[in-house]
Amino acid sequence: MPLAIAPTYQSFNIDPAPIPLNPDCCRLIPDRCDILIVDPEPDIRQIVQTGLEVTTPWSVMATDSYPAGAKLALSICPRLLLINLPLAAIPRSLCLSSFQSLLTADEIRLVVMVDRVWPRDRQSLLNYGVDGIIAKPFDCNQLVALLSQWLG
Repeated sequence: MPLAIAPTYQSFNIDPAPIPLNPDCCRLIPDRCDILIVDPEPDIRQIVQTGLEVTTPWSVMATDSYPAGAKLALSICPRLLLINLPLAAIPRSLCLSSFQSLLTADEIRLVVMVDRVWPRDRQSLLNYGVDGIIAKPFDCNQLVALLSQWLG
């Protein structure tokens, strides 16, 4: 039985190389997924996915790694990417680098969940191209209301 280890760059499966995006790809997909959750923490990922599926009509998909999330986002072109960013032990910009090319697509909103949100962190994330920041902990009702703002 494998032992649980503290998160590292390797266990978060971070690939700093951005993936090129065709800006028209989203317009070509008729039945787009509403939300793609990218979260390396299985408990949070499952709670958020189940909460959204039970309380909303949105189609929700989830993955556990940033590179897999970036590749999946290219193929399903979700309306919103919901990414759980780790604590400061791993630079948030490194985690977001997998999604850099997606940030230029107007049809994909990027919302991040973070444990601590300092004013300088908030500004840094917004400057990076993030559309919204959700501080943890949160309840599912709050999450649905916040995501509704970005999904329109």
